[in-house]
Amino acid sequence: MSTIAATDWWHTIRAVDPALDLPEDGRPLVIRLADFGRSFARNAERLAPEQRARILGALEGVLRSGSGLESAAVAVGFLETLFTDPEGFDLRLVWADLGHRSRSYCLAWHRFSGMEAPEWIALAETTDGTPAP
Repeated sequence: MSTIAATDWWHTIRAVDPALDLPEDGRPLVIRLADFGRSFARNAERLAPEQRARILGALEGVLRSGSGLESAAVAVGFLETLFTDPEGFDLRLVWADLGHRSRSYCLAWHRFSGMEAPEWIALAETTDGTPAP
């Protein structure tokens, strides 16, 4: 089990909107971030763009420089929850706010799953200056 609750990034995302479910209950970090991913998906439209950007920016920072446990938990717990949301979370809402590592993980996840990334992702990537998949 991780003692993540004391880290700055954890407090940053908790402080963005207290209504978002980001439990500090002792369960493994990947499970807590999956719960948070579901809460984020349900509430993303009502969050201000700055709030979404702050959350996704903090999580991108974890992917870049967090411990292996932390970055894996963000990828598998949070990001994969968004990609597989049964209610169909629309990544277009947050794509511009996802950092390079988050976007790369999304594209790799689609390839690994044997799925083509949606066409709009390829278009967004080419107009963004980042190579398309």
